[in-house]
Amino acid sequence: KMGLGFAAVGTQGLLGLGLEMNFTPYISSMLSFGLGDHYQTFNIHIKRYIYGKYFQPYVGVGYSRWYTTGSETHNFSQTNPEFLAKNFLNEHEKRGVFDEHFIYPSAGIQFLQLTGPWAGSSIYAELILMIDIDDFVTSPTGGLGFIRYF
Repeated sequence: KMGLGFAAVGTQGLLGLGLEMNFTPYISSMLSFGLGDHYQTFNIHIKRYIYGKYFQPYVGVGYSRWYTTGSETHNFSQTNPEFLAKNFLNEHEKRGVFDEHFIYPSAGIQFLQLTGPWAGSSIYAELILMIDIDDFVTSPTGGLGFIRYF
């Protein structure tokens, strides 16, 4: 089955849209795009569900790219989420243009609605450890999301 969803914070920046593909009942992959304050994100990850019917804990691993486009510059000395400027951007990148690449492990729990008018919907919460590929700086974060399966 496939799902279409949105996320708040986490690996997609502030807000993101994603397409999830379930290969087996326990393994899925999601491709998503997101937006932040003057930047965009691209993300792909794989999740392995542990077990469960309504509540499914999972672990995952993924890649995320956070970047600016165009020639317009913006001051990134303070960002939302805060960890971007605080942990990952150098002084040159804070003055206008950046292209950050991350890998990350994640762990979370997903609640599936299997009956009723919301059947086929799910919400999830996850903990993520963002790891900058260029210099191996890390920062923990979390994410929340909603997925509608069809």
